[in-house]
Formats: sequence, C-alpha cells, structure tokens
Amino acid sequence: MKISIITVCLNAEDTIQETLYSVASQTYKNIEHIIVDGNSKDKTLEIIYSFSRDNLKIISESDSGIYEAMNKGIQAATGDYLFFLNANDKFLHNKVIEIFATKALNLNKDMVYGTFLELDNKTGEYGIKKQNNLNKFDLWKASPFQPTLFYKKNLFDKFGLFSTEYKIASDYEWMLKVLLNEKLQLYYLDTLITLFDLSGISTSDADLPKKERTVIENLYFSKFELFFFNLINKTAQGRKLARTKLFGKNFKIPSTIT
Repeated sequence: MKISIITVCLNAEDTIQETLYSVASQTYKNIEHIIVDGNSKDKTLEIIYSFSRDNLKIISESDSGIYEAMNKGIQAATGDYLFFLNANDKFLHNKVIEIFATKALNLNKDMVYGTFLELDNKTGEYGIKKQNNLNKFDLWKASPFQPTLFYKKNLFDKFGLFSTEYKIASDYEWMLKVLLNEKLQLYYLDTLITLFDLSGISTSDADLPKKERTVIENLYFSKFELFFFNLINKTAQGRKLARTKLFGKNFKIPSTIT
C-alpha cells in the first residue's frame, strides 16, 4: 500500500527542513512526498532541493491559496491514501505511517484519523486534541482533525476536490459535504499522529475564520440544529448531553466510525 504525503508551503525556510526529515525518517518506506510550493521567495526551495530523494516530488508555481495548492497535490498523488502534512508540522515519531498502514491494510476504511499534539508557540503550552465521537454536534464543533487524517485517494475522485471559494475553511466544508450526506467507513486510531503548530494559522483578517465558518454552517445545518448546538455548547451539562445515546441517535450521521 502506497501513502502520499502532501506538504503545501510558502516561504517556510524556518520549518520545512524539520517537516522533510519527519517524513524521510518514517520506517514505512512505500511513501511519496509531494511538496507544493507557492513560488517561495526565501530559501524554502533551496532547502527542498538540497534534500532531494527518489520519493520526493516538487511542484513550485504561484497559486491562489492553500486549497488550490492542496488540490494540485491531490492530482499529483499516486498513493492509495493521502495525508496533508503542513510545512509547520511534523510526525511525532518515525513509526506513525507504519502503525497507520498496518491498521489500514486490514481495515480498508475510507478515512482513518487519530490524535494530535497542539503547540501554541506564543504561550509555550501543549494540548492533546482527540475526537473519537462523530454525531452532528461533533461535526459542528470540528470535523475530524486534518493534521491526523488519512484519506482514501478515491474519495476525491468521487466527491471532488477542495473548494477554492474559502481561504481557510474548505477542508471543513468538504468534510461536512461528505460526512453529512454520504455513508462512509471511518476508523479512529487512538494514537498521537502529529505535532501541530498553531503559528501556521495566519490571516490578515482576524474575523475570517468566523465569517467562513458561519457561511458553511448555514449551508449544512438547519436553523434548529445551529440554535440547539450553540445552546448546549455553553455548559458542561449540555456538552455531556451530546454524549448520550439518545442524542447520538437523533443527530447521527450516515458514516460509521469504529
């Protein structure tokens, strides 16, 4: 089984080397690493080319944003599963892909995802992020975490690429479009996958994440669902309600998670 790891970058000279080593050190060897560079003006490309390996594919050209770049990576990929590893992020250890591949070979799931370690460089604080439940409330709060998610390549053939309409929320929109309307097989792998660097999230418009999320929520959730989810999310008791069997039954999604 072949794994395609896609790294999108732009002017990432400070972090790209760690990302490259993170992939190269994996014990699982049937990997292709696709770098999609947005025509960097710093030393990013120099570092990438100095690291040249047989399994490294490099695309360097201007694009309209991160999702056009990710789509280029998807189209260039030849693996059975795809994984997006940002230029600010890295795998937590060298057996991550081996652990995933062992499970995926036996399970043949559409998506496999796990847990990540989140780093806030501003405060120096770490936090473990996991999501092993997926009813509508869970998807409203956050889709399966991109920094831990392995997609079957054929999902993008079937459901299309990421929309370039949004600047930072198209992966969330794609996930809602698919998981709220299609029956897929998902697997939660209870292991740490990546170290996710929050400093990689940047935009000149501080309100943009909220603006895009609001537009997307109104496309995929009813007014009642949005009102109810906002209400129960305000208290610990409400969030506990979202974990009950009755709630899960009434707000279930077509996909099955194991």
